[in-house]
Amino acid sequence: MKNSLTRSIKNASANPKRRPIVLTDNNLKGKLKAYLISLVTMSPKTSPYNIFSQTLDIICVFVKLDFPEKWPELSTHIFTSLDSICENISSINEENIEELYRFLKLYLAVLKQQSEKKIPMKRVHFVKQAKEHMEKLFMLWKNISLEQYTSLSL
Repeated sequence: MKNSLTRSIKNASANPKRRPIVLTDNNLKGKLKAYLISLVTMSPKTSPYNIFSQTLDIICVFVKLDFPEKWPELSTHIFTSLDSICENISSINEENIEELYRFLKLYLAVLKQQSEKKIPMKRVHFVKQAKEHMEKLFMLWKNISLEQYTSLSL
């Protein structure tokens, strides 16, 4: 799916008249985006890392095209997850550390994709949210106890 989608988008860039249906059908695109978020939030016990990694690659394609203005659900997911992590930071242990790791990988991938956007107007909306991002990250950093994680490993 990732390769097909990426190829279709690259071909569409070269020939704008041949845009793939996943980019022109907003209903289909919305369903796919919702499904992608559900895939990356699946438990590591039910979703192997290679599926997570491939899903992350597909998400990056849509982040490049639509985030944040046309994909507010991803922003909501990120902020909700950051809040939940901050509230439950003391309960992170060996059994659930991979969930935190996967979320942080998603968050990093989204931030990297945003920083690579060349058109300043595409970054404006995301930059407007920067304060909220920093406030939530500060809460996470403030609540991390290094002693809590010295025995944990990925």
